[in-house]
Amino acid sequence: MCSHIPTIYFTHANMLRIATLFIVVALFLVGCANRPTGPQHPVNLSSQLQRAADISTWTLRGKMAFISPESSLSATVNWNTDELDFNFRLTNVLGVTLVNLSSNDGGAVLKADGKTYEGSDPAYLIYQASGLTVPVNQLLFWMKGLPLREDTYTVNDKGLLKTLEGFCYQCEQWSVSYQNYMAVENEQDQTVWLPRNVTLTSKYDPNTTIKIKVYQWTIN
Repeated sequence: MCSHIPTIYFTHANMLRIATLFIVVALFLVGCANRPTGPQHPVNLSSQLQRAADISTWTLRGKMAFISPESSLSATVNWNTDELDFNFRLTNVLGVTLVNLSSNDGGAVLKADGKTYEGSDPAYLIYQASGLTVPVNQLLFWMKGLPLREDTYTVNDKGLLKTLEGFCYQCEQWSVSYQNYMAVENEQDQTVWLPRNVTLTSKYDPNTTIKIKVYQWTIN
């Protein structure tokens, strides 16, 4: 929610923070090296974007890492979405929930660091908890590799999104990049390529990043 993604800051000793940072980066590099990077041949971008747009209900499971000069955090992410309603949960290696953010027509609730935040805008709750301005609603589309109408983007040599720059007030803090994709079958038994690795980089501090590595996509 890497967005709509809540972030919790932890204070560590310098050596522990550095060791954790290296472990987080190493895990992402190993995951990228051992998995295919996407289609072997270029895809039709128009068909790909339409198939991504047709996905209204989806679930992803994977890892999320937050890295900044001050701290780092790695956690398991479970993200369930139905249209604009969603539940986003981060858990540690012991299965303990670190962050839980839910949003529907009735409002949004964020539980993090022993505190509960409630309101109508999930992005504002994230800002209250972390100080980060995260474009939550836009991320529901960007996570599928789907740009919105006024967004700008580049594509890779296979015709899939490589980078994305959002056009909205809350989008100004982040740039999005897509490292690789996985093939998922939709209800019509058509292949849609969904992002496997997504990185959000702060435009104000390039050393601050949010990385999401997807292990599994489930679509309806």
